Amino acid sequence: MGMMRALLLFGLLLYAEAFQAQSDTSKVYDYQGISVKYIVIEKGKTMYSLSRENRVSQDSLLLLNPELSQGLKTGMKVRIPVKTALPKLEPVQSSVTKGKSAITHEVQKGETLFSISKKYGLTTEELLMQNPDAQSGLKTGSKLFIYPKPPEKPAKPGTADAPEKGTATPVDPNQPVSEVNTEPKAVPCKTTAEAPGKRKVKVSMLLPLFTNSGEEMPAKAKIGLEFFSGARLALDSLKKVGYSMEVNVFDTQADSMEIQRILKKKELLESDVVIGPLYASDFRQVAALAKEKGIWAVSPFSQSDAIILDNPFAFKITPDQETQIKELSRFLIKEKKNARFVLIRNANAKDAELCDWVAEVFRTEADTNDKRFREVNFSGVSDLVEGLSEAQENVLIFPTTVQVQVIDVAARLNSARLGKRITLVGLNEWNQFENIEYDHLNNLNFTYASAVLTDFQSGASKRFQHQYREEFKGEPGLYAFHGFDALQFFVKTISHYGKPEATCMPSFPAMKGFNSCYQFRPIEKGSGLENRFVNVIRLDDFEHRRLNTP
Repeated sequence: MGMMRALLLFGLLLYAEAFQAQSDTSKVYDYQGISVKYIVIEKGKTMYSLSRENRVSQDSLLLLNPELSQGLKTGMKVRIPVKTALPKLEPVQSSVTKGKSAITHEVQKGETLFSISKKYGLTTEELLMQNPDAQSGLKTGSKLFIYPKPPEKPAKPGTADAPEKGTATPVDPNQPVSEVNTEPKAVPCKTTAEAPGKRKVKVSMLLPLFTNSGEEMPAKAKIGLEFFSGARLALDSLKKVGYSMEVNVFDTQADSMEIQRILKKKELLESDVVIGPLYASDFRQVAALAKEKGIWAVSPFSQSDAIILDNPFAFKITPDQETQIKELSRFLIKEKKNARFVLIRNANAKDAELCDWVAEVFRTEADTNDKRFREVNFSGVSDLVEGLSEAQENVLIFPTTVQVQVIDVAARLNSARLGKRITLVGLNEWNQFENIEYDHLNNLNFTYASAVLTDFQSGASKRFQHQYREEFKGEPGLYAFHGFDALQFFVKTISHYGKPEATCMPSFPAMKGFNSCYQFRPIEKGSGLENRFVNVIRLDDFEHRRLNTP
């Protein structure tokens, strides 16, 4: 199999593993020790209706079907836990709640167990222990009784947990990335920075290479080979400047049994960091072992927070959609202090959650006296267009997946823009819509958030492309850039700082790669880290330009 054939170009990232076909959806199957059945999604189904019809929480569905974080699609097959797989949870013991006052939380539309648990500083499991009936799913308007964790007392001076004199305060995990210093004054950890090469970094990569597949190469093998090719160029460049590494590459063949065999190998067990597998369902096996052995486990593509929950050794490179939309909203608040903001809502259930995330940031992080933010329904867009300001910039936020509505709103705003400054904020998905007038988006300063943005024209990128052509006789695609960035960041971080605790990571310098910028932060106490840097991009003279910097 020639390398040229192996390294094909791809247009989109693959964020989750597709299901293998099940011939009989009425049978019960074993999936990673859980009894499940398979159902085929019919047109019009939503996460809420799926959860309600099968009497299972949305969080349980996501844990068994990580790709559902990208939305339901007609015809896809979904794993549903059978009742025997969901043990009855006992209410929280009286000794835990004794002397504490419960908070009554009324479930709002779009809320999940995970989002509610994060709000009160609990894990999903703790929330379920306090409310066992919620295991069968949440209903809008139902009430949960919550016993939040008490605030932590500051450590006494001189104790092991107290910060040493002269150390910097850790960066606030909620602080926008654009405000974080790229060169911290001090690292609030026991480990100190060292020169390249003083620490030998042991790296394992678990990739679907299908080395024995013959001439007909599966699509997953093409992704794995391209990712590995970029990673190999990163390793070569690191060695040239003095970094010391031991690298092992394992072919997972996208097979869970093969992964289990790999996890027993001595080379993997002695690793500092394991990158991969590429898909969430396989990554969980690796993350569980990594937590047990104190190894860093890195998921390159999956967006699901479930893969890093309660595991401080797990990393998620790709921020999920909630993080992307909230970071974009924070950027708008900070950078457009004199603008008028309008959030446009529609009747699409999937879009409601996206709008809720925008509204949450503006309610909690904008000036409480700020009257510049308001909401309108899609049916009121005509009146909105008539009332646009000529004195101020009009920032219209329309986080919708409905193509026909995007085309309609863009056309109306484009016609009304004469003498008015308009910025239309939407979703990255709009770039893949058919029949959309790109002229309209360009005229309206179309702005969106994205996990990745590759600058093919920069000097460093051109050198990488040239080196890739020389080495592999082909053109690098997005996965090659991903592989290069991931290896560069984790080898450099471990070489300089060892393997610090998760709480230390936010204080480390952000790294700007070819495809991504990395700034990792814990999603909650005791859990793993998510890359929280989100590219804020504007269509400017038909070029996609990043507006923020790490």
